[in-house]
Amino acid sequence: MQPSIIDLIPGDDGYSDLKRINIVTGLTNRSSNITSYDDLKKLGNSVQIFQSDIYYNLPNPADGQEMFGYYKGVQFRYFNFGINTAGNATAPIYHVNSDNGTLISAILSTVPGLSNYSGIWTVYDITAEDKAPITSFSQVSNLEQVYSGVVANCPVSLTSFPRPSAKSSAKGPRQ
Repeated sequence: MQPSIIDLIPGDDGYSDLKRINIVTGLTNRSSNITSYDDLKKLGNSVQIFQSDIYYNLPNPADGQEMFGYYKGVQFRYFNFGINTAGNATAPIYHVNSDNGTLISAILSTVPGLSNYSGIWTVYDITAEDKAPITSFSQVSNLEQVYSGVVANCPVSLTSFPRPSAKSSAKGPRQ
C-alpha cells in the first residue's frame, strides 16, 4: 500500500490536524514510490485524484512529541504536547443544542494566544430555541448553562482569524 502523502506540517501556514482524504487511482505495483504531490502530478493522466468527503484527525507531531511507553509489557506510542500552559485549569466550551438535542454549534471561550487558553475544556450544554446561526457566546449568554460532566482534551489547531496578543484575555470564566 502506498504511504500517505501530506502537504503541510506543524508550523506551515494552513496546517491543520484534520486531513481531507484524497483517493488516488491508477497506481500500479510498478509505479515508483510516490513521496510528494509533485510526484503524482508527474504521472499525468495515468492517475486520477478524487477528493472524498472523509476527514481524519491525524496530527503530525513535531520531532520529540511522539513518546514511547509500555502497557502490560507491550510498547505503545503516544503524543506528548507538553505541559498544559494553563496548569490544571480548564476553559469552558459551550455546546449549543436545539430543542431536540441536535448540536447546533460549539462556542469556544478562548483561543491559543490568549492568557486564559487551555486545550482542556469543561463542556457546558446550552439549549437554544433560535435556529439562526449561533457563532458567539453573546448570542446565548442569557441561557442556562448546564455542566455536562465532560472534560475534553481538544486543543485548538486552527483558527480563521489572527491570533490575539498574549496580553489579551477572552471573556468567560476560568474553571
